[in-house]
Amino acid sequence: MVNFTPKGDTARIFMQFFPDVPADLSDVAPHGLALGIGSFRTGQIDVFTTYSTEWQSLYHERKWLNRDPAVIIGLRGPGVHHWTAETIQDPEFKDACFGYGLKSGTSITDTIAGSSCLVGLTTNDTPSDAAIEAATRAVREAHMGYLTSKAQLLHPQHIDVVYLAAKGYRAKEISAKLEISEETVKQRKASIQSRIGVNNFTTAVNICAIAGLTLHPIK
Repeated sequence: MVNFTPKGDTARIFMQFFPDVPADLSDVAPHGLALGIGSFRTGQIDVFTTYSTEWQSLYHERKWLNRDPAVIIGLRGPGVHHWTAETIQDPEFKDACFGYGLKSGTSITDTIAGSSCLVGLTTNDTPSDAAIEAATRAVREAHMGYLTSKAQLLHPQHIDVVYLAAKGYRAKEISAKLEISEETVKQRKASIQSRIGVNNFTTAVNICAIAGLTLHPIK
């Protein structure tokens, strides 16, 4: 997990090696990529990377996350943004980037109801339109795949609420069906959103539907 503070220098980074980076991303990032998913506003982010352990150790030790142009530009909003290490103000970080061949690249950001997927791709040249389109599609798929994997970890009591909500039941009806209070229904809805990582319950139900959870029968 990453604790990300956009205006501070206290960010701590714990990178994991992503075991199955989509080919459309790795193909356009010969010098490496980093993929962060979660809420950059709260700092609850899971990060996966193909960069070397040596680079990541240095990056973590020097707390460069908040100075990284791939992150700064990527957080401007959803879409595709190009960056260059020339814009880095910290001379030590800039020299390290050039020393490791990390001179320029592209950030792709996808957002879903408060959850962001930001991918920084390091390249020598600007990728072709076709490569960017394929990479953007891969980012969206990776983002949704991540959210559906979170949905699959929901407790049975949460899945019961999702199942009924997907069938059109309102909170009062869910309360009666499950024999719980409306306040408990409200709390479970909030918990579902939090566990998946989105800020909208309708979106959470849609993600659960993609994960196959709305077929769950009430026992």
